[in-house]
Amino acid sequence: MIRGGGHFGVPIRNNSSIIIGVAAQQYFSRKKVIDKPDPLMMDQKPNTNPFDLFIEVIVGYHYMF
Repeated sequence: MIRGGGHFGVPIRNNSSIIIGVAAQQYFSRKKVIDKPDPLMMDQKPNTNPFDLFIEVIVGYHYMF
C-alpha cells in the first residue's frame, strides 16, 4: 500500500481553525476475483483486481488549548 495526503488549517479566531485535507491510498495485490459471476457458467476465470485507488476528503474543526 502507498498512502499520501495533506491537511491545511484555516484559522478562524483565537485558538480555533478549520481543517481541510485530502489523502489517497493505492493498494497492491495479486489476488484476482470474478467481476460479474454467472451461476450458469462453470468455467469462469478471475478477471479483475478488487483493490484500487481510494481517495478521502477531510473537513474538520481544530482547537488548541
